[in-house]
Amino acid sequence: MKNEIRKEFTMKLKALSHYDGDIDTRFGDCILLFNATSVVVYDCGHKRHADEVKSLLRNKPTISEVFIVVSHNDDDHTKGICNLLDWLYLQKTYIVTVYSHQYLKYVDIILDKVDDGRRNRESLKRALLAEFDNIKTIIDYAKELGFVAEEAIKNSSVGKCTIVGPTIDEFTDVAAKAVDNRESNNIGEGHAEETVMNAASVQMKCKLDNAETILLCGDAWKTD
Repeated sequence: MKNEIRKEFTMKLKALSHYDGDIDTRFGDCILLFNATSVVVYDCGHKRHADEVKSLLRNKPTISEVFIVVSHNDDDHTKGICNLLDWLYLQKTYIVTVYSHQYLKYVDIILDKVDDGRRNRESLKRALLAEFDNIKTIIDYAKELGFVAEEAIKNSSVGKCTIVGPTIDEFTDVAAKAVDNRESNNIGEGHAEETVMNAASVQMKCKLDNAETILLCGDAWKTD
């Protein structure tokens, strides 16, 4: 009996990809981690992914909590989220929390890191809003609908999952690089090279019902 209860509350994984044999459309990313009472939606890059989340919730009426994690600002990770928020609001059923990096909260830290002598606080805020516009739209809309928007801080619990990075220092470094036009928009070298946007991705780990642990890192994921 104890094993059955434990199994019920460990997380299952569903990675959304393409639909109806359509391999030409760029549906973007969306990974679902769910159990009997909650679902974590890690990115939602297309309305079609949002429809799959809705279907999952309709088929699992015991789920009452929905956690949405926005890993980073790219369109293929964010385009379906506001559509999903609309639907969740209309249901009047779910406790909804959105997690992402809210860069304006760290404008003073980022300003110190840019330190190019040309920006003031207000111009940096405008640059951050332009660079991380999708996240700003999602956070503002979630709050408008009455949902909770939380900062994706390392070691925060997201349902049965845990945010493991980046640290505040790490993602503010990335934000400073993103708005500093004196530097390349890439970070790392060789096969490790990536855009600064990807480098700022919210990283999350979760133990699955098969006893594996999954690590989600924006445009990559792995199991142990």
